[in-house]
Amino acid sequence: MRQRGGGAIVNISSLAGKRPIHGRCANNASKAAVNGLTRSMALELAPHGIRMNAIAPGYVRTARWATLNEVSAVRRLRNIPTGAPTDADELAALAMFLASDHACSLIGQIIDLDGGLGVQQVPRDVAL
Repeated sequence: MRQRGGGAIVNISSLAGKRPIHGRCANNASKAAVNGLTRSMALELAPHGIRMNAIAPGYVRTARWATLNEVSAVRRLRNIPTGAPTDADELAALAMFLASDHACSLIGQIIDLDGGLGVQQVPRDVAL
């Protein structure tokens, strides 16, 4: 990329890298590491015209979504403020934007793509 005069790198992280999920220590730690790597490399690569950012999705509708039992699927949907998981096409569109020249001043950012999961303190179905 340096030889070509720059470029863009887009990492895929997870909300778990910012707000850990109970019982998933290794996943949480690895996603937090992706976030740290993204920020650190953004600083080191910026002088070379290389931009680095990451996307932190919440629930994404994939083939795995169809394997959830009904109770789990309903609970997840109920706890997503928008009421729907992120579509894989939306994730791809954000990655394409971050890789494009339209995001030329965006570096070192971890962008949540989560239907609002990250803005709530506790899920809707947790009584306070």
